[in-house]
Amino acid sequence: MKCAMKLAGVADIGCVSHTLQLVLHDALFTQTSVEAVIKKARKIVTHFKHSEQACRHLTEHQRTMNIPAHSLLQDVETRWNSTYLMLERLQEQSKAIHLFSVERGGIDSLSNAEWELAGKIVKLLKPFYTATLEICADDACISLVIPLVANLNSILKTTSADQGLKQMKAPLRNAMCRRFSDINSSAPYLAATLIDPRFKDSYCNVQEKMSATKAFLDFLRLVEESATSNLNVPATTLSTDSVDSDPANSKISHLEYDVDLWAAHDSLSATVDPPETADIKTHVVPLYEQQLNSYLKEPRMPLTTDIYAYWHCSQYPLLEAAARKYLSALPTSVASEQLFSAAGQLYDDRRSNLLGDNAEKLLFLNYNIRLFDFNY
Repeated sequence: MKCAMKLAGVADIGCVSHTLQLVLHDALFTQTSVEAVIKKARKIVTHFKHSEQACRHLTEHQRTMNIPAHSLLQDVETRWNSTYLMLERLQEQSKAIHLFSVERGGIDSLSNAEWELAGKIVKLLKPFYTATLEICADDACISLVIPLVANLNSILKTTSADQGLKQMKAPLRNAMCRRFSDINSSAPYLAATLIDPRFKDSYCNVQEKMSATKAFLDFLRLVEESATSNLNVPATTLSTDSVDSDPANSKISHLEYDVDLWAAHDSLSATVDPPETADIKTHVVPLYEQQLNSYLKEPRMPLTTDIYAYWHCSQYPLLEAAARKYLSALPTSVASEQLFSAAGQLYDDRRSNLLGDNAEKLLFLNYNIRLFDFNY
């Protein structure tokens, strides 16, 4: 199990999923028209959740209209992703719901304009939902943050095909710029992106690349000095649960990358280093710096690459210490919050005297048993 790590010299790395939630709450869910549609959608779902007869009739309409027999989903107001899933399911079942409203009544169905607005909300939220899934994955690290923010900002740019979306895109774009204004000036984020073979310097300008490279070389210099002085350098262990001889073929098991979210990724080109001037004095380039330069000159790896397997068997052994440092930090606190929730479920009224050691073992099993697909 890969644990979060506080990077040396960094006071705090915020939870990206919570920041995205603030962006959506500030810029989208507070819009009057959006609030009205969501409120009406909740009433529709509540009606079917509280009436077995209504659910039965809805199932009949689904079968008649050849629509997937899926249940409606109730959202939780404090979780925007559940609101997205609720609206997405309503969009899927819109014809069956409309037919139920005409034949049975009892619900205040959405008007044509409201159905259209709900569809636009779903379309706008989909890349945010995909991004949230990716940063909350077990194998995610902060190297995803800068690329994801850049691609979300690219999607939020208005185009001629955005009829009806411009009014919602503009506040989201402004909120993204405000909430994520500092990540491209943060050395840990830049360095993590640079050492990720899927991204390298594709999302950095020349100045940002120089800042990340300096952070790298400073750290590697300390590692070399510590090694020569026989000092112990603390390091975390990269997760190599599924090391593949070809890391490019090692795919993320639970999530396929969304085409729309990463549509602009393949068209990116690496940054160009500024030409060296003649008055720069020649100096002996350390071996770890030579390896870093060679690594950056190689083509990017595919998005499906297992970056931990890549660095486990890389041809740049002197860079592995930096990879352990920068690729060990999680982009969100979701895993920690889930662990606290699981602990709260263990300590119920009948197990209030559960020993701490036993609780820790149960939590360990609860988290890791899925690695065996529950076959034990």
